[in-house]
Amino acid sequence: MSRGPFLFVESYPQVIAGQQRTLLALLDAAGGLDRRCVTVVPGEGPMPARLRELGHEVVVWPQPALLDRYGGAVYRDSVLTRLKVLWQVFSYVVRLWRELGRLRPTAIYCNDMRGLLTVGIAAGLRRIPVMTWDKLDKPHGLLDWFQLPLVTLNLVISRAVTVKYPAWQRRLFRRRIRVVPNGVDIEAIDGAQAADLGLPADDNKGLLVGMVGTVTPRKGQDRLLAVWPRLLEVCPDARLVLVGAPESDEDRQWAEGLPNRDHPSVTWLGHRDDVPAVMHALDLLVVPSRHEGMGRVCAEAMAAGTTVLGARTGGIPEVVAENETGLLFEPEDAEDLSAKLQRLCIDAGLRRRLGDAGRLRAKEHFDQRKQHRMVLALLRDI
Repeated sequence: MSRGPFLFVESYPQVIAGQQRTLLALLDAAGGLDRRCVTVVPGEGPMPARLRELGHEVVVWPQPALLDRYGGAVYRDSVLTRLKVLWQVFSYVVRLWRELGRLRPTAIYCNDMRGLLTVGIAAGLRRIPVMTWDKLDKPHGLLDWFQLPLVTLNLVISRAVTVKYPAWQRRLFRRRIRVVPNGVDIEAIDGAQAADLGLPADDNKGLLVGMVGTVTPRKGQDRLLAVWPRLLEVCPDARLVLVGAPESDEDRQWAEGLPNRDHPSVTWLGHRDDVPAVMHALDLLVVPSRHEGMGRVCAEAMAAGTTVLGARTGGIPEVVAENETGLLFEPEDAEDLSAKLQRLCIDAGLRRRLGDAGRLRAKEHFDQRKQHRMVLALLRDI
């Protein structure tokens, strides 16, 4: 049996967002494996710096210029640019094939679609098993046709993620698909104290509503801000805090046009590293996402005993059991969002009941340590 390393591939070194934090936690759990673990990144940035700081082995395999763009820019290219991208991908895969021949990994874990379409293809040519853990329900168009054929095992964080794969592929490759929900650090959340959010003392008397996530159309901050004045008619002492920041120029431009963004009862906290403590400080978390593979932030809030109001989209309904551990609203229905927001504001007893049940559900189904042990066991198996 080969004793080569396990290879972990991360395509976005520019940021440390939810995807990257999941990989960091997975690598931390991989310390107990009887195998060398190497993380491949296409360039320098906050992510590889953090990996080295934590003592992980990092290898940089630079990618071509047209691939070296953050976010979804590659999906909006013209036809001519896409042809150039294809040529650069072909050249890059040839280089990766040679690099894999030198490194000789036993198995490869791709943390995103871009890694799968580059390192994953090269691995297939060398008959190296590949696994991915798909966390996005947002379709990639024709690129989604390549995912299941390329992998040995395709983990998804919710059943909702699978809808983007062609129906015939879901049947043909059904044995390659395995649902493994993402997890949260239960111990860290249990041990956290409510964060000081820097609000005036008078603002702590009313309902504290929060949103936690990157400021981007996908997360839907505009949906909550649009109905916020309606809540104040019922709960005039309510306060809204938004945790997170834009990560691209496009997102920053979008954020500047958000409705009610400068309302006196709205506070922007920016990026925070103490999310467990923030969750303990909130009375209610709202997750109005347009796309959400699972809604890990829902599980974080539930683990802290904080009530969740989420959009009925993506994997959120698989995390939040409606009327048991939280409430759900129709994503395009502002009236539904407003009504349920007001209901939770008025009824403190309902919030306590949902919060207590949510804490139990999070510990049973979304414990990060259990989930990551399962992912690593499956990586060994392939």
